[in-house]
Amino acid sequence: MLHERGDIVRFLFRESLSPRSVLPSAITDMQERVLERLSAYSTERIAAGELRPHDPRAPFLMLISSALVLGLLKQPVGPWVDSFVDKILSGIRAEEHPR
Repeated sequence: MLHERGDIVRFLFRESLSPRSVLPSAITDMQERVLERLSAYSTERIAAGELRPHDPRAPFLMLISSALVLGLLKQPVGPWVDSFVDKILSGIRAEEHPR
C-alpha cells in the first residue's frame, strides 16, 4: 500500500503534524484498535508459552513504524519486511514452549 498510495500516506502524515489537524485522533484511534487486536493474539501466545513475556504492543509498533518510515522516505519496504519480522520474532520467541 505504501508503494501504491505513498503520496497519500505522506500527505496524511504531514497533515497529522499540523496543530489544527483532526487527523491525529483519527489515526490514533485506528492504531489503537489494530494494536488491541494484535496484542490480544500475542497475549494468548504468551499465556501458551510460545512467546516470552513482553509488552505485546512493542513488536507491532516497531514493525509498523519501521515500514512507515521506509515508505515515507520512498525506500523499498519489501526487501526488509521478512528481516524485520524475523528479528522481532526471534526476540520474543520463548526458548522452549510447553507441548
